[in-house]
Order: sequence, then C-alpha cells, then structure tokens
Amino acid sequence: MTGCSPTPTDGTQSLRYQVESSKANLERLETLIEKFQINAPFDGVVIERQTDLGEWKNEGASVAVIARANEYDVRVNVPEMVLDWVMLGAAVELFQNDFRLDGKIVAIIPRGDVATRTFPVKIRVETEAPLREGLSVSVQLPSGETQTCLMVHRDALVRQGIQTSIFVVRDNTAQKIQVKVLGYQGSQAGILADTLHAGEQVVTKGNERLRPGSEVVILDIPTRIIKPVDTDD
Repeated sequence: MTGCSPTPTDGTQSLRYQVESSKANLERLETLIEKFQINAPFDGVVIERQTDLGEWKNEGASVAVIARANEYDVRVNVPEMVLDWVMLGAAVELFQNDFRLDGKIVAIIPRGDVATRTFPVKIRVETEAPLREGLSVSVQLPSGETQTCLMVHRDALVRQGIQTSIFVVRDNTAQKIQVKVLGYQGSQAGILADTLHAGEQVVTKGNERLRPGSEVVILDIPTRIIKPVDTDD
C-alpha cells in the first residue's frame, strides 16, 4: 500500500480564489469607508448642519459648522490710532460681566472699515467660563507707551464739558483738581495730574454737588485711595 494525498479539484481551487478575491474587495471597501468618513478635528458642538444623510458633496464643500469647546474667538474693531500698539501674539484682558478672561491676539485683519476707521482684530480665548456665541465682552488694549499713573474709582471722576476733574480732601476741605484720563481697568480709571499724590483721599459720592473749598467731614467708612500703577498712554 502506498500513501497518497488528496489533490484539490478545480472546483475547490476556484472557491479559494473567490474567497481571496472577496477578502481583497472587503478591505478595499473598508478603506473607502474610512476615507469617506469625516471626523471632527477637535472636540466641540455642531451648531449648523449643512449636509443631509446620503447627499453628494463636492470636494472641499462644508458639511457642518462646529464650535470648539472651551475655546472662543473674539472679534474687536480697533480704531486706527490704536492699531500701532496692537501686536500679534500679545496677551490681553477681557471682561464679560463678572468674568475676567485672558486672551491672545491671533489675527490682525489688514483691511479696515473706511466709514468707522477701524480694523478687525481677532482674539483667542480659552476658558471654562459659560460663554456663548454672540455675547459682548470688554477688551483692554494698549493705546500707547507704558507710563506710571494714578488709579482712582470711576465714581471719583467729575466731567464738565471736555474737562475731567476729581475732588481731593485736604485739611477737611474739598479741592478740585483737573486730571487727564488715560484709560480704564474695570471700575478703576488711570489718571494723570501734577498736584496729586498716591495715598490721598478722593470723593466718590456726592462729588457732583461739591464746590472748591467746601468743607468735608470724613466718616469712619472705607475710602478709595489713589495708588500708582503702570499703564499705557
């Protein structure tokens, strides 16, 4: 007796070819599906759907608008006289109600509005604060070279026409001093005046009714004190 091994028939060989061909076709289809599947480049929320299921789209067409989670872009129209002090990549402060936010200038659009003489500036903000698209924020931007000034509460400012002044209490008497306002930081105002000194007491309530030389009685309540800081002119 001699040993022998079964020889595959033509039918068996044909089935093997079909199996291999089917596997190759399956891999090709899986690759196509992977290429056609669109994945978001970052975590976020879909705020606008621009494509329906089964719809054909041209190459490069948008399928959805996605808002990045915890990252926002703030668009600010900056006056042309301030634009020279706005630098790409500079850190800036923003305020939305009681929230203080840190931002970075990521784009300065070189095309301005002829009517308003302003230029769009984009500021990137990363925060866990509950911001929403369309909210308004206040932005602090540099407007000149840094210099030392005095800070007082906004309520201390008295405006009459184009002049701004404050009342300082010296020897229980109100003295009116004209000041130059350089800018604002929250509820504080940066001012310049030759005859003011850090630590002096200023009037923040009822100052619009005061007259130079009026007698002032200081009550035992917290007072707002002038303090020097560095600011941008």
